[in-house]
Amino acid sequence: MDQYFRRIMDTNVKTAGDERVRIECVIKDKFYDFILETLITLPGDTIVQACGELKDATRPEICETPIRNLTKLAGVMIGPGFVRKAKDILGGDEECAVIIDALVESARMTKQIGNVPAELLEDLDVSDPLRVRSFELSVWPEFLNRCIPYQDGIEETFDSRGVVSVIRRDIYRPKPGQINRFRRDKIIEVHVLKDTIRLYEYMSDDIHEMAVELFLDRETRNVQEIRCKALRVPYRNLCDLPFQRVKELVGCQMGTDFKKQVHTTVGGSSGCIHLTDLILETTRYLDMVLNL
Repeated sequence: MDQYFRRIMDTNVKTAGDERVRIECVIKDKFYDFILETLITLPGDTIVQACGELKDATRPEICETPIRNLTKLAGVMIGPGFVRKAKDILGGDEECAVIIDALVESARMTKQIGNVPAELLEDLDVSDPLRVRSFELSVWPEFLNRCIPYQDGIEETFDSRGVVSVIRRDIYRPKPGQINRFRRDKIIEVHVLKDTIRLYEYMSDDIHEMAVELFLDRETRNVQEIRCKALRVPYRNLCDLPFQRVKELVGCQMGTDFKKQVHTTVGGSSGCIHLTDLILETTRYLDMVLNL
């Protein structure tokens, strides 16, 4: 029998003082209707407060302990090891993964915006991709080789590639009185058919819009076909290059090595971190819905 699952994720970042942001992440599907709210320092990326509300769930009891323990995340810094530390603190049943999903999505938001001193922005021309890249690496040196715009030496190809920067100044620092900083919406779909499984994810935010679609053999879980689109990216004619390599994943099988194969193919310093996330999120959601 055919099965269809759909998840909606809506995440909003709002100013909450001079050096803090409040992030609200809503996740809704047939299993959960959950809202996570976190107060985070920016800069610093440290959780000040965290709370959650489960409006509906097929098994609400498995989420009681981790929701109650969200307050214990105060003082935890977002960075390497964050997910493992959050899992250790929250405890509870692994089946209540929606809380970790919301925390991960909220943590990602802190890497999309900044609270840069106004004087550093005075001479920044956001239409010049070379100056934007140089500025971003001066503020966030950890971005170096994180994905293709920040690959060491890639800036030398900007002119020949015709790279165009598409970004807003308030990504780096809010305008006076600005409350709404950043918003991201995602839709994930899993469609289990007689012989095929279709996975789809669409993401849209203030500087990105992209989609990925995979078709798997239902029995073997081998990738039969994969399609993707980069509709909006911050560095046009550059960020979209990794999307051309997704066909290399055809024939790969879902399993322990698939994450590594995705990172090797479309991730790393020559890849796109968001494309990697979308592909892996669809496969994780497939595992979740089939195991519940």
